[in-house]
Amino acid sequence: AVYILTAWPLGHYVEIENYNLKKKDKELKNLNKELTIKEFQHRDMEQMLLNNEICYNLLIENSRDAIFVHRYGRFIFINDSAAKFVGISDYNKLSDMCIYDFVPEKGKKFVSDEMYKIYNEKQSRYTFYQKILNGNGQIVDVQNISTYFIYEGKPTILSIIHDITTEKQVERLQKDVKKNIDLLNKSRQLNKLITEFLANISHELKTPLNVIFSAIQVLELNRNFNSKEFKNKQNKY
Repeated sequence: AVYILTAWPLGHYVEIENYNLKKKDKELKNLNKELTIKEFQHRDMEQMLLNNEICYNLLIENSRDAIFVHRYGRFIFINDSAAKFVGISDYNKLSDMCIYDFVPEKGKKFVSDEMYKIYNEKQSRYTFYQKILNGNGQIVDVQNISTYFIYEGKPTILSIIHDITTEKQVERLQKDVKKNIDLLNKSRQLNKLITEFLANISHELKTPLNVIFSAIQVLELNRNFNSKEFKNKQNKY
């Protein structure tokens, strides 16, 4: 009886453990299969991009920039630069993400309209400027170069994102310099006008003042204030 009571739970326990091991083994096989499929898709996408002349040329021209392949907003493929740029660390969650997740609220409609234009007009190379949220949560200015192509029989877009924050800063500095130069030139022009005005006023005042001063000097020459001649000159001057 003791043997039976002891052996039965042990046997049941072994049976449960064997079941759990089989279940875990099955899950590992499924996961490995899923990873293999994703890896194959990743390699297949890379090969397709290399075989597409337009995509290949864009990739060569912008190899260091963030590269996204997406269909109606959903990501299909991104390179390492893109993952670092927007802060994606888990490639397995890529299919659940959307390009609009990284666009500021105010710019989503604009980007959506631009993407619609690319799909609708089948643009081979289309460039526009937008803002994007990077991995640090900062809003940065970027240049978006996109091209339309067919992948797996469906319309797809390859987008290359180039950070132009530095260029924008230089552009703003250039505008500030130009503005300051314009202000300096206006100040110089104003100073010149003021100087000319004062010179003209000085010249115009000098003539009547000299006449007045000369008359006073003539009056000073004659000290006989009671003479008739002095009275006549005084009235004249």
